[in-house]
Amino acid sequence: MERIVNHVLDRLGKVKNKTGTFQVFVGFDGYVDTLVKPVKTVAKNGQMTFFETIGEFGEYLQSKAHRSCSLELHKMDRKAGGNAAIFANAISTMGISTNCVGAFGYPKVQELFKNFGDHLDIRSVSEPGYCTALEFDDGKIMLAENEGINAMDYRVIEERIGHDNLYRMIDEADIIALMNWSEMPKCTDIWKGLQEHVFEALPKSSRKKIFVDISDCSRRSLEDIREMMSILREFSDYCEVTLSLNQNEFDRVYEAVSENKEIQDIEAAGRFIRQKSELKYLVLHQMEGAVVFTEKETSFIPNYKVEHPVISTGGGDNFNAGLVFGLMSGMDICATLYLANAVSSYYVSHGKSPKISEIIEYIYQCKEERKAVI
Repeated sequence: MERIVNHVLDRLGKVKNKTGTFQVFVGFDGYVDTLVKPVKTVAKNGQMTFFETIGEFGEYLQSKAHRSCSLELHKMDRKAGGNAAIFANAISTMGISTNCVGAFGYPKVQELFKNFGDHLDIRSVSEPGYCTALEFDDGKIMLAENEGINAMDYRVIEERIGHDNLYRMIDEADIIALMNWSEMPKCTDIWKGLQEHVFEALPKSSRKKIFVDISDCSRRSLEDIREMMSILREFSDYCEVTLSLNQNEFDRVYEAVSENKEIQDIEAAGRFIRQKSELKYLVLHQMEGAVVFTEKETSFIPNYKVEHPVISTGGGDNFNAGLVFGLMSGMDICATLYLANAVSSYYVSHGKSPKISEIIEYIYQCKEERKAVI
């Protein structure tokens, strides 16, 4: 592990003043997130206690079956959200020039999406969705209203951005990040449009890198998931594809592509998904760490454990930002996973995405703390 940490720090040191030479294209969702904590009890002095885990909250709700109940939600924040926006903000905070196309208000971009840094260019084609995120120490429950993005398809994007602008942004990007297929009912149409009108026209001399996070696909049919995965396989004709999944998504994708609901062996299942879909990398991020499946090997990198996160909504998007940064900066895949874990941990423990200088300092700090424990 020490070799990996040193490799990460070495690469970060070499590229920290050159990040502006990298470029990312991101699409296509967008949400206004209201972050809340469900209140468990309120003392006479007004002091609140909260449900700490999803399991505890679920047991409480189950106990109210056939009775009904009332809950208070303590509002923590209201912020720009959606996988595309959070990821784009995180990767641009690290100094990467970022073009992000999505649902941020139309015809006028909403104020919440105007507060990003200088490295991020937001372009909107639709009204956003609205999400209430219930925060717990071990995860979150997302309650979404998707009316604003349900009608977005490739035609809408191309008409409102312009084909030449869309092609240029993708052609100039080092990595194309496609986010939140699951919550956009017409996202398959968008991907098909990109393949037909953009990817097939890209110069054949260089293979683009595509990064994909489909988000929670629990409510999408197995047939939909199979179609989506077949498109990723077709993308591999033009690009190197990395797919990032959490455990829930991993299980559902495996069921779709293998037609076998039970996973007996995580490693065998991961190798099957990667090979069948012709992915460059398949990444599985879990609470305890991240696993990467490549053509030759499977590797696990343990996570930075945060006992009491300041925020959990966006942790996965910051993990993805670290992952994409590692892929762009020339780190090997294990070092890339280590950086992804570190960026996510920094975000949930500090409540904000880190700059390169901050993540370097954080990794040094954690390195020294681990030495002290040993």
